[in-house]
Order: sequence, then C-alpha cells, then structure tokens
Amino acid sequence: MKFKIGLMGLSAMILAAPPVIAQTALSKADYDRAVRFLPQNAEKQVLNGTVTPHWLPGGDLFWYRRQTAPDRAEFVIVDPAAGGSRTPAFDHEAIAAGLAKGLAKPVAADQLPFKVFRYGDGGAIEAVVDGKLWSCAGVPVACTSSAAPPPMQTEIASPDGKWLAFVKDNNLWVKPVAGGEGFALTSDGIEDYGWGTPPGVNYIATAMKQAGAGYPPALLWSPDSSRLLIHRVDDRKTGEMGLVQAVPPDGSVRPRVHRWRMPMPGDANLPMTETWIFDVASRKAVKVDVAPAPFGISSPIEGGEIWWTSDGKAIGMLTRNRYLKKMDLYRVDPASGGAKLLVSEEGKTFVEAGGLGFKPMARMLGNGEVLWFSERDGQGRLYLYGANGKVKKVLGTGPGQITRLIHLDEAKGQAIVRANGRDKGDDPYVSNLYRIDLRTGAMTRLTPEDGEHLAGRMDGLALGAGDPFAPPGTTDSVSPSGRYFVDSVSTVDTPPVTYLRRADGKLVTLLEKADIRPLKAGGFTAPEAFTATAADGTTRLYGVMLKPSNFDPANRYPIIDQIYPGPQARRTPNDFMGAIFDHSFAQAMAELGFIVVLVDGRGTPGRTKAFLDASYGKLANGGFLEDHVAAIKELARSRPWMDVDRVGIYGISGGGNAAARAMFAFPDFFKVGVAHAGNHDQRGYTYMWGESYNGPIVGDNYAATSNAAIAKNLTGKLLLMHGDMDSNVSPALTLQVADALIKANKDFDLMIIPNLGHAWGNYATRMTWDYMVRNLMGAEPPKEYAFPAEEK
Repeated sequence: MKFKIGLMGLSAMILAAPPVIAQTALSKADYDRAVRFLPQNAEKQVLNGTVTPHWLPGGDLFWYRRQTAPDRAEFVIVDPAAGGSRTPAFDHEAIAAGLAKGLAKPVAADQLPFKVFRYGDGGAIEAVVDGKLWSCAGVPVACTSSAAPPPMQTEIASPDGKWLAFVKDNNLWVKPVAGGEGFALTSDGIEDYGWGTPPGVNYIATAMKQAGAGYPPALLWSPDSSRLLIHRVDDRKTGEMGLVQAVPPDGSVRPRVHRWRMPMPGDANLPMTETWIFDVASRKAVKVDVAPAPFGISSPIEGGEIWWTSDGKAIGMLTRNRYLKKMDLYRVDPASGGAKLLVSEEGKTFVEAGGLGFKPMARMLGNGEVLWFSERDGQGRLYLYGANGKVKKVLGTGPGQITRLIHLDEAKGQAIVRANGRDKGDDPYVSNLYRIDLRTGAMTRLTPEDGEHLAGRMDGLALGAGDPFAPPGTTDSVSPSGRYFVDSVSTVDTPPVTYLRRADGKLVTLLEKADIRPLKAGGFTAPEAFTATAADGTTRLYGVMLKPSNFDPANRYPIIDQIYPGPQARRTPNDFMGAIFDHSFAQAMAELGFIVVLVDGRGTPGRTKAFLDASYGKLANGGFLEDHVAAIKELARSRPWMDVDRVGIYGISGGGNAAARAMFAFPDFFKVGVAHAGNHDQRGYTYMWGESYNGPIVGDNYAATSNAAIAKNLTGKLLLMHGDMDSNVSPALTLQVADALIKANKDFDLMIIPNLGHAWGNYATRMTWDYMVRNLMGAEPPKEYAFPAEEK
C-alpha cells in the first residue's frame, strides 16, 4: 500500500511540474535583450539610478549630472544651505556652441560629449573630449584643446601648488610648477629597490607598466608642503613571475616576455617596505624608526595606512605583520623619524582595519586619543582609546557591523559611520548611516527609509588617487565639512531614490527618483530576494534570484549559480542597480533563458567575525560550495519552474576557482561550468591572499586548494578561460588544471585570450553566454554575435 501511495505522489509531482520548453536556437534579438543589462548600459535603462555628488571647495555646494532622457542630460549645482536648490552648473547652450566650433561638428546642449568636468581658472569649464582636454571660457565661449591629463597622475603637486614630486629612474625628484630645473632627493634607487615605486605584487601597477602606462608614485606631501613622506620597497629577493605576450600590440611576430616579482605563500622572501621623510628645502632625509613591514597588495601610502595629521606635526602609521594577525598604530615625529606605539591588536585569524581596498578605520585625535576599529568581541565596532593607551569607550554596542568610518568631527565629538544588521528585524546585510557620539558611544540612525542605503559605501576608497577630475574626497557621500550627505536607497526590486540630508539626518530635499520606464519598455522582471538554509541545516543564507524579462512560470528553466566566494567580499547585492547591472552580467545571463542565483555561503563578510572566520584555513572548499547546493535545492522544491537537473555555474577570479571546484567536487549537481581567470591553486597566487585567509602552510592545507588535484572527477562540460596578460592571477594556474584534465583523459574546453588582463571583456562574456546556451539549455546561440560598439 505504501508503495502504491508513493507512485501516486510521484505521478502528482510529475504532472505538477512545468514542461521543459525545448528551444532549439536563440536569436540575435535574444542576445540584444541581454546586452541591455550590461553595466555600461545602465544609464540607458534607468534614468538617475546613480547620483554622484562632486563637492566644490570652500563650502557645501556640489554638482551632479542628471539625466533628462536616456541620451540627454544636464549638469546642475545644488546648494544645501538653500534647501537643496538646483541651478545650471554652467551655460549649456554656450558651452555646446563653443565645443561645436572647436570640434567642427554639431553639439547639442543636452547631449554634451562629456560626463565629468572641472572648473578651471577664470571660471573656465574643462572636460576631456575625444582624447583631448578642452577648456571653454569667455563671452562668447571659445574652446581650446591641449593634451589630456593621464588617468593617473605621475607627478604629485604640493598643497601650496608650487612643487611637483615624481619618480624618475627609481629615484625621488622635485621640480617647481612654474618651470625651471628639478632636483633629485635620492640617487641610490635601483630596479626592485626604488623610491616610491610599487613592487610586482601590486598587479594594477604591473599591468600598467606592461601596457606602457604611468602609475602614481607612493608619496605624500606634508600639509605645509615642506616635507615628503615616501616608501622604499626592497623586492630584490622576491621570486619571479612571467607572462608571454603572444600577440604584441605593435604588430610584431616575436612574442614579448614580461617579468616581474611576486611572492607566493610560504616564500622565505617578501617585498619589505621602509618609510622615509624628506625635508625639501634642506634635501635631508630621516628613516622612520619602525621595522620594515611586508608589502601587501597596495602600498601603505596608497592604501591610506600612513597619513599626515592635519597640522602636519605628526604622521600616523599602521603596520601589519605577515599573516595579518597583528596590527600596530604608531605616531611618528616627522623631524626625527621617531615612532611611538599607540595601539596594538592581535588575533587568532586575520585582524582587519576595514574593508579591503578602503582606508583603515584608525584615527589619531588631536587630544591624544585614538579611534580604532576592532572585531575583538565578534562584531565590528569602534573603540575610543585614551591618551594613556587604554580603552576609554566602546562605541556602538549591540548587534551589527560597522563597515566604514565616513566622517569624523572632533570638535563636536561625533563620527558618521556606515553599518549593517544594526536594527531589529533587518536583513543582517542591509546598511544604514549612523551618527556616533564619541562621549557616550550612542549610535543614532540617520537614514530612516527601509532598504539598502548606499551613502558611504564607496567613501574612503584607497585606490584611484591622482585623478585630476576627482581629487580625494570630492565624490564622497558626505560633504567635506560634514554638514550634509547624499544618500540613495533601494532594494533589489524597488528603484533607487536619492536624498540630500543634513548630518543629523534631517531631510533637505529629494534629489532624484529613478525613472525605470525605459527598462520596463524593453521588458523587465524584478529580482527576487530570498533566504535559504545552509548545508549545516541551521544557518540562514541570503541571496537574490534573477529571472528573464519574459519569464513564464509555465516553463521550466535551467539554473545558473553566478559565484564569487570571497572571503573578503560578498557576492549578493542588496540594491536595485547592483542586482540588475552587476559586473559579472548575472541579469544579462538570465535574459537568455536561465534562472540565475546569487548567494553567499558561510565564511563571507558582513555579519559577524565568527561567520567570516568559518572560511579561515578552508580556502579549499570554494566558499562553502555545499551551501550553494543546499540553497538551490531548497529554492527548487517550492518553484517547479526551476530545473534542478540542469544546473550550471560560472565566475571570474575567485569565482573562476569556485566554478571549477564545483564541477570537480559536486559533479552530480553542477553539469556545466565556465571558470574564467581562476586562482586554481593558492600556492601559485599572491602570498598575501593565501596567507591572510588560509594562514601559514600547515600540512596539506595549501595542497588541498589545488583544483588540478581533483580535476579527474569532472563529468560535465567545463570551459576554462584566461587572458594571457593577466598579471593578477597567472594563466599558468588555468593551464595546470588543463594539464591535469588531459592526464585524466577528460573532455573539456580551453580558451586563452590574447592581450586580456584580469577582466571579462566582450569576447569572454560572449563565450560564457554561448557555452551555457549550448550545453545547459541545449540550444544554439546566434552565430558570432557582435556586441554593439560602446559610446565614448
């Protein structure tokens, strides 16, 4: 009888399940629909979905570019003190007329050929157009052109505007801005032991060097322009890496070999950083009395881990040891180089001062106190240390993680921070802005609306210094004075609304409400936020599901896991624009006829230190892949239109690693995978990554991270891709997996893309689409689909 009931239940399930709709071919129109959701097309689909304030010096005014139609925009200045009133940033008609004459082609006032500008001398409007810097001024407006500034400045101006500091032949030089002879402050710089030069482990600098581009020197002027702070990195004993550029851009046939130095986990020799201070007038130098520290991914200067105090009387210096288990803060005397230890913290795993790539949450206050970020009690908080080196106050007790220190007002004894999971009932990842009282430790929420608040998310970004159109701090959410901030709030299924608020949270004005009519006109199915249970049976996971615009619950769709396993970053977005226009084209992939799942397993950031530390020493598990399997199975049980028998996975970098590992570790579940630029063996990747998150080499804890070691388990369809000029993750790691698959006599696909660095690129994107369409959907993609040319 039981057997009979079982058959009846099985029959009911089969009858209830939607049919698998066999689609034999996808058309160019299907791919065109997917292209709408690539990041570069976000502005065409959502008007004013992103508002970036550009704060002007000397007050709280800012300008931003606001869209009036998908292909039309205006530049406006906002005056917060006048209730957020908006006025044109310049005479658009006059600038258009001047540019039209200079460019010898029509220019419309609401279609100006630039998205950013700056005010030059005499009120001139300066912008880069067609690769040249145009300056427009006068009545009537006349526009003249000159060489465009490089994306990254290789000469750093002193605060008083009189001097330029730069590196030439590995030595530090200074020259007057007004012209005249420059002079060298050093003469002993050599290759791999230069002044202000980045070592090979800084892959961005390495890639720019290989491309023949300049990179900003690592130096800081003192506020009074009298001294220069600079580092010197000894990279002479670090092991070598290499790339063979098979297709040199100059058209030559002979392959070009690129060599640089990059340490790997367990290496005896690491690049070591020394810090020096130069007096420009006397041309004398002192070495900072702190032991040389290992160079991480970016320099301490570039990463904001060394800074001048506002009065120039001291230098703050944060140092970390190997494995990042110890972090120290020193106060340095610029005259003598003497250093005093202010705060020191150690942990069983890595100790962090904030998000990777952002300036650390450590500040020396004018009264001798120190503001210090720590996760010592399991949650990310700020601690106020007294001048005696003892903890004076814990700031922001209770649940939630402080993730950014956005603004500090010492006079008022207040700080503005970004934090998530703070309020009862919140998704633990949803972020808000808060004001902290440094005297009482109380936190006050400043952003009242439900949803993900973006204010402060990118404030304090360490990279990108030297951009003449966006000097540090000018595009932060909070005004330089700290009196106002710009905030955008949304969820994955509700469009963003952007507000201007006072620092106390009081609303000044609604700046923009995103217009999604173009998005809806082309078809749109909103993302779905979900929760699921991890493989441990208890932990709640949070994710987002993406469906095609023409979604039909009567159909049955193959599923794709678009993965990035961290552990330094979370894959799942909380905001509308991030969910739909992400860099790994998840929504675009869904448009082809897939259900795309974004979910973070255990061991990722944003919740608690214990939750993050679940991945420590376990990089071999690919970001808890078992949690991804459990979540997808749970989702499919209540959604008959998800075909759990057809699951694919793809990713880049750490996501490429995880995609390949999923195919090898869970071959019965993941049927098709695309692994692009994967760091498939932590022993062959940069030392800091592995040693930070996997710890020291103990036993086989690093050998276990090798995807090549388990490649023999492959049963599905796998495409391995890599750019041959990837100086971040070596193509050798992909080829080592390919070698293991060949030795195991496995069928797989391999693509090495000439001159591609650590990025997707259009061809790799199209190959990923085609591969999933052919092998997971069982359909034929349009032949040799060409992406539309991007507007310049």
